[in-house]
Amino acid sequence: MGGVPEGESNVDETSDSMKKELAALRKELNHLLFRLPPQYRAGEPSKPVRRDVG
Repeated sequence: MGGVPEGESNVDETSDSMKKELAALRKELNHLLFRLPPQYRAGEPSKPVRRDVG
C-alpha cells in the first residue's frame, strides 16, 4: 500500500499529509518571522535568522 519509511511501520496516509501540511506551515511561519524586526525574532538579535530551504 505505498512505501512506508523506515521506522514508521504503522503509519497511514493521514499522518503523511499532516507532515506535508506541517512543513508548509513551518515554511509560512519562517516567511512571516523573517519579515519581523530583529528584536522580535527568537534567538540572538545580532545574528541573521537562518532560512530553511526545502
